[in-house]
Amino acid sequence: MRPFWPISSNALEKAESPIHSRVFLVGCARSGTTLLQSLLGAHPQIATFPETHFFQRAVPGRRLARAIGLSSRYAPIQVHQFLLEAGHLNLEPLYPRRSLFLRRSTAGFIRILDAIAQEQNRSIWLEKTPGHLYHIETIEALVPEVKFIHLIRAGRDVTASLYAITREYDNAWDHPMTVDECIYWWVDAIPRSAKYVGRPGHYYVRYENLVEQTREVLVPICQFLGLEYDDEMLTRYPKVAREITGQHEPWKLGAESPINKRVARSFESVFNEEQRRYIRKRIDPVEQEINGWGIESLTFKAVR
Repeated sequence: MRPFWPISSNALEKAESPIHSRVFLVGCARSGTTLLQSLLGAHPQIATFPETHFFQRAVPGRRLARAIGLSSRYAPIQVHQFLLEAGHLNLEPLYPRRSLFLRRSTAGFIRILDAIAQEQNRSIWLEKTPGHLYHIETIEALVPEVKFIHLIRAGRDVTASLYAITREYDNAWDHPMTVDECIYWWVDAIPRSAKYVGRPGHYYVRYENLVEQTREVLVPICQFLGLEYDDEMLTRYPKVAREITGQHEPWKLGAESPINKRVARSFESVFNEEQRRYIRKRIDPVEQEINGWGIESLTFKAVR
């Protein structure tokens, strides 16, 4: 795969340069995170890259290992894979050869992302791995100057998208997910975002608002990040979407399509009437909880 952004030999020296903010975009899979990442990555002060999956692989599965602060043996493998996909293998020396502890492993990972951002003269970098939603407390403890953007999408649409996409690309998604599995992914993810409502450094966005009123949603996000809004975000995002999407991720290609012409997998067309009733029964109470968070950005501003 071609490099996303060439990295010169002085990138290793720039790795210690200050970064204004380190941002993690999280949410349930199929919530539109690639679209929001592409829009924000089109800002002239924000660097972004393919999904790293770092904490998903670096945090050990065993409770005792986590309590001790150990790093998984898979961490360096994942870092190598990310650098290979992103075209930045020359930055691998920034990652410690021996990273027994998660703190040291994370420090090396952060140095790499800082180096990519600094080489592009960007003051902020944004990492998007939806599954990092499950590692927020670890990230907050180990990553300085960190902020989080939570993207929330209607449960019906997420369920329909997961159900359809895992059938269309079953080789990449292990197996076609059942209705209950699709519901569980969303129902399990929402309370994890809810834990951080009202905490500094956390911002919430509703996908439906992002699509319906893109500029109006992006302006306050930029303010949250300490940036001025830039109209280039609305024109350059398809290019960014192509750069951050791997050839093995064809299901993400929709992120580069015009926002006002995006076609979602319809809840009504994917499921029959009996399935729809069952799904509504499971997800509607959780939707009501979201409405109770009291966050203006999660209040629907437009009706589809």
